Parts: sequence; C-alpha cells; structure tokens
Amino acid sequence: MGNAPLVCLSNGHKMPLIGLGTWQSDKEEEHVKVLEEAVNMGYRLFDTAASYGNEEIIGRVMHNFYAKGTMSRCEFFITTKIWPTYLHPDRQMAAFKESLAKLDTPYVDLLLAHQPTCYELDGVTHDPSVTVEMIWQGLEKIYETGLVKAIGVSNWSVEQMERVMKIAKVKIHVAQVECHVYLPQLELVEYCKKNKIVVTGYGSLGSPARKVPFLGRTPNFADSPNMFEEPAVVAVAQKYGKKPQQVLIRYLLDRGICVIPKSSNLERLKTNLHGVVDFHLDESDIERLNNVPHRQRLFMQEHLIIEIMILIAVWPVTPRTLLRPNAERCTSTTCMFILFPDHFTHQLLHFIHSPLLVIPCTRR
Repeated sequence: MGNAPLVCLSNGHKMPLIGLGTWQSDKEEEHVKVLEEAVNMGYRLFDTAASYGNEEIIGRVMHNFYAKGTMSRCEFFITTKIWPTYLHPDRQMAAFKESLAKLDTPYVDLLLAHQPTCYELDGVTHDPSVTVEMIWQGLEKIYETGLVKAIGVSNWSVEQMERVMKIAKVKIHVAQVECHVYLPQLELVEYCKKNKIVVTGYGSLGSPARKVPFLGRTPNFADSPNMFEEPAVVAVAQKYGKKPQQVLIRYLLDRGICVIPKSSNLERLKTNLHGVVDFHLDESDIERLNNVPHRQRLFMQEHLIIEIMILIAVWPVTPRTLLRPNAERCTSTTCMFILFPDHFTHQLLHFIHSPLLVIPCTRR
C-alpha cells in the first residue's frame, strides 16, 4: 500500500503508518494538485473529517484515479470523523452516510469520533446526556453495517478510553491525538499499546499554520517555539544527517505511532515520506526527545478542558489563587474549582505547595 510501512489493526485491517493530513485544505484547485501529487509520490492514507469541508474534493480526486484505472479503492486508506454536533447516537448514521456520499466511496477505512463530547444542533451547547459510552455504541452500530473497516476515537483521554473499553463489543482500533516532542503522550501511548490500539499523532511538526483562518474561523491558539529549532531535535538531525522535520516524524514512527503531517509544498511532501523510511533512531535518541523540557498542547480548545476540584487540606484564611495559563478559577476559604487543561492534571503538585487531594469530575 504505497511507500509507507504498514501496521495491522487489532481486527486485521492494515493501515499505512504515514499519511497526509488535510485539515486547512479547503481551497479546491490547490488541494486537488497536492492530492494528485501525493498519490503519485506513494501516499495512500488520507486523513479528513466532516468539519474540514474537503471530503468532496478528496472523493473526486480518488474517483479520477479509479476511472483512469491507475489505482483501485483497496489501495487507499481513507479516514474521516464525525463532528460532536452529530455524535448523538441518533444522528451518527445520517452524518456518516453524508460523509460516505461526499467521499464517493463504498466504504471508509477508519471512522473516528472527532471529540469525546456531544453538542446540541446549534453546534455550541454541550449535551451532558450523551456519554462517551453512548458515542462509542453509536460507532459500533455503524461498524456492524460493514461500511467502515475500523472505528476509533480522536482527542480522547486514557480515562475516557478505559470507560469505553469496559463496555465495548468492538474494541477501539485507533486513537488519534495531538502528539509531538512538546506533548509526547507517554502514558496514553503506553495504555494504547497494552490494549492493541494504534495511535495516530497529529501536529507532529508543530503545525506552524494552525493559526491561519480556516472555513471562516481564526483559531485562537497560543504561540509556541519552533520545533525545527529545538536543540535536541537539531542535535539528533545532525547525528543522522537528516532534516529536523524528518527526525520529528521518525521519532513518532519509532514509537509505533502513525503520522499524518500536512503540507502543500511538494518538496516537503516528498521529504516527509521518502526521507523517513531509510533510518531509525537509537533508543537513547528517542529517550532524549521524550524528555525535551518544553511542554505544550498546541491545540488547546474548550473541549479539552476538564473540571478539577481541588480540596486544600491546609487552607489559609485568605484565599490563594493558582497562577497558570488557560485556567479559569473561583476561590473560597475552603476549596477552589479550576478548569484545567487535562494534560496539566499530573503537574498540579508542581504548582501548589500544600497538601491536597485532586478529584477529577469530568462529565464527559
């Protein structure tokens, strides 16, 4: 299946470990050219979503290859995702079939729940009645139709996956999460390996264009350092005679993680595929990159916030505040409720120097 190495999912379906991400690829003429060149270079995995607004473009390009007889459907691996507005079990099937029609394909290789939450039809209001277990059971019904070869989750935590795995008739095949040297997801990747879940990492190159307006919206993501200039990445790249972006991709591949870097630059497309399959990182280099000191979630969004209740065992008479970016807080003399990004929960002890008990109370 193209020039990328393959991984076998737990149900036997094979998936390329290198694919092309298509978020922010909604300009038809440019996107068609990139897709055509990517196929000719050997890309076979194409990652899209209903919310990306480009399923029809991808469907037309794939159909053109079928019509010319140069490619068949089974040579491609197409991933799409259902947006939270349609993750209510009663709305999933219709949303999926709409994606299927736009992609002009008899089946999808991988269908993901885009987020671990459900919105009302206004696309804004959270529907607390829909649990992650219910979302997964809806995906299982779609899987049973045979119209998808595998199902999985996107942006879900270990705790959310654990809940689903306890009740699942069909186990999670793939978990897609933000993953890179600034957010290596060590615990989540280890959990997935133990449970035979393949991890796909997005943002592997730092997603420098993530703040560019897309589909009429301008994302409000925080700035971050340039991963290509990260000292550890530069040193490892020099050691192997490779470019920093090739090391960043290889870093995930050598951890068994599928990568889907996006680029509209044809030379970088080629480099991201052909320039990463001819070397491997030593364990010491992987460990070095695991421990890059800077830590940051590049795609901080409201649905990644969980509720944390912190009970201070020894609390001063005057309420104290906890200074931390991206936190909302209200304080009293007895307790403090903080909305914290989920990946900070394990770091709380570094920021509060009092005995405490941390109790997650997420509704999702």
